[in-house]
Amino acid sequence: MKVAFVGAWGYGNVGDNTYRILWQRFFPDLDAVYFNSDLPPDGLDREFGLVVFGGGGLLWHNEGNAHLEYMTYYVNEAKRFGIPYGFVSCDLQVRRVPGSDDADAFDYEPVVNAWLPNLRDAAFVWLRSVRSVDVLAKEGIVAEYCPDLCYLFRPDNVLTSRRYITIIPGFRVKAENPAVMADLELARGKWPDAVPILLNMGGPVADEVTAKFGGQLPEIKVYLSDEVTPEVALEKISSSHYVLSGRYHGMIFSRACGVPVRTYARSQYKIEVESALPLGGDPWRNVLALQEVLRDTGITSTN
Repeated sequence: MKVAFVGAWGYGNVGDNTYRILWQRFFPDLDAVYFNSDLPPDGLDREFGLVVFGGGGLLWHNEGNAHLEYMTYYVNEAKRFGIPYGFVSCDLQVRRVPGSDDADAFDYEPVVNAWLPNLRDAAFVWLRSVRSVDVLAKEGIVAEYCPDLCYLFRPDNVLTSRRYITIIPGFRVKAENPAVMADLELARGKWPDAVPILLNMGGPVADEVTAKFGGQLPEIKVYLSDEVTPEVALEKISSSHYVLSGRYHGMIFSRACGVPVRTYARSQYKIEVESALPLGGDPWRNVLALQEVLRDTGITSTN
């Protein structure tokens, strides 16, 4: 039987593309079909034995955006054919409460209400933040916390030569933020021989903000999305003295490599809840638990 993996890969976002690399690495013998978050050209059929959503912040909803509609299509197709489905290394993506001065105020209700019908019938829900697990528990959804799968995307040798100061633009990490510029100057003072670089991990949609940042610091090497694969990002981050990250997976890659990383208050929900967690839990749980599900479903390997 085939296994469908549904994620947001293929659009240039480094973190999203890394999930597919890891699924292929850890489950090389599966008859797997990888769907991105658009509608599939041919849909699902009875030859599929399991549908896996994730990883990534797939649990989001904005009025006027078709993302939830497309994700619900996969859920409904799974239900129509009696195919079990679940969520691995996913998370809620929510916005701040408008006008609130509370740095911890996030508006869960619109996203949770929109996703509840899809979550209630899921065979498994493994989320990458404790807070999202707690939020869903209040709605009767039994979810399990597993650290992000991309913690397992590590270099063969983390004791590499450190030669960069890496800036990953996004959200609060921009040239207009004086805290970022102050941290960059402190880092350059501490590691005067290090080479500062700008690394776009957000795909083509983030090229403009990255290039703008680079335009204000012309001495810094800029890597735009067409140059940054997951492998390139890992090489640059693992070879860094210090990382200033405005993106979730910039933080994850840094922590996985043991590289000090600076994030900023009032960033994305996923950055704030992750940065508040101590390094703990076992990201291998995503892989081992999925192996159990595959065995229980009668899927062993074979393509």
